[in-house]
Amino acid sequence: VQAAVGRYAEADALYAEVDRLAAAGAEPDLEIRLRALIGRGDAASSQERFDDAQRFFDEALAVAKMKGAPADASARALEGIAMLKVYAGDPAVALDWYERALEERIQVSGETHPNVSQILGNMGATAYLQGDSPRAESYMQRSIELDRRVLGPRHPDVGIGKNNLGRLRLERRRFAEARTLLDEAIAILDEAHDPTHPELTFPLSNLGLAYAGLGDDVRAEPLFQRSLRAAVANGQSGL
Repeated sequence: VQAAVGRYAEADALYAEVDRLAAAGAEPDLEIRLRALIGRGDAASSQERFDDAQRFFDEALAVAKMKGAPADASARALEGIAMLKVYAGDPAVALDWYERALEERIQVSGETHPNVSQILGNMGATAYLQGDSPRAESYMQRSIELDRRVLGPRHPDVGIGKNNLGRLRLERRRFAEARTLLDEAIAILDEAHDPTHPELTFPLSNLGLAYAGLGDDVRAEPLFQRSLRAAVANGQSGL
């Protein structure tokens, strides 16, 4: 909770104490240790304390090799290292770590585990940061298709994935393709949420931009207005 609100120093102290307690005794609680170490790594990454973050994730990988560690421990630690590399501004290296995490996750949990889709989505975003839009689209499409198969075609996660892919195509000025994806995303999210839910703010703005890119300001304006109402209702900014 402390890390979620930006109180990273307090979060790190709490995680450190949790790790100490979990490591004590004849039979350490490896699940709690793993969570504490990954939490410390995530918090340090957010603070750009990259050496500390790497140390915590390396400790998490060591815990993953211990007898009795959770089956997915390595996959979780590898994901943390991948995100660390994203924070450090090295998307190419991050993708290598994500590939390892994906392989490990599929091996222990199967190809249809929800975290497989999550990793693929993160890989899409990372490939985009690297400037490799075709590769980013491929990862995002795989993530969307997996969510469709596992969660169903009208699940909100499918809508979020379509928004992300639509945004990518929007930025590549493929406005008609973006509009189709974003229309589908908003239809799904509208079914799941009230009209001012925060998950609708950016898809609505993106769809407005797609229509504007197609020269249809008449349809774009009410979408921007609705996006703004959602943003105000949820204290969001940066549209």
